[in-house]
Amino acid sequence: MHPAGHPAPRSLPLVDRTEDFGSCARDRWAAQDCIPAATVTAEDDGAVLSMVGSGLGMAIMPALSLTGAPPSVRITDLGPERPYRPPG
Repeated sequence: MHPAGHPAPRSLPLVDRTEDFGSCARDRWAAQDCIPAATVTAEDDGAVLSMVGSGLGMAIMPALSLTGAPPSVRITDLGPERPYRPPG
């Protein structure tokens, strides 16, 4: 997800939750230039949503965490090769 209307969301720092999906997937995406190194960490999904909605960065989060995301946040699906973490 990234701030709605941002002209270059890939230029933003990654806002990452300390123990979240972005952290689990970082090794897999280390070679991709579209995932910046985390520069901001947060302890709470709500804090990440607020920071992204305020234009402070982009984030990778589980779909369930994005339910009810504010209109200031644009959600982009990572496609069929996106990481999957089974429940449990």
